[in-house]
Amino acid sequence: MKTETKIYIVESLTNVYVDSYNEGEGDFCNCYEVRSEQQTKTPLEAIKLHFENSLFYTFYFNLSDTDENKKTLYYSNLVNVDNEEVEEKTHTFKQWKKGKINLYVANHVINVIEYKLTEIF
Repeated sequence: MKTETKIYIVESLTNVYVDSYNEGEGDFCNCYEVRSEQQTKTPLEAIKLHFENSLFYTFYFNLSDTDENKKTLYYSNLVNVDNEEVEEKTHTFKQWKKGKINLYVANHVINVIEYKLTEIF
């Protein structure tokens, strides 16, 4: 059985904070919203594409959380001053983990809306 693709609107609200390895999340720095339209088979695929093509981050579902109704997804990742994702294997991450530099934590709140045309009459 072939599953049809659907159109999903993915909305993300991101709050960015200074993050020190030793002191944790600190001062608020920035906030932004991004909205994208994705044509996929599932809402989860739509979220993954939103992260890759609109936020320019890698999305790892196992690191996310949802609210009790599974209607809102929460996700965080480390970024540098240019808002570029910082992966664990990088020199920058190692410097942060040693407490030599501060990075930023981007906390994302994600909602997905299924877009469906309806008959007018």
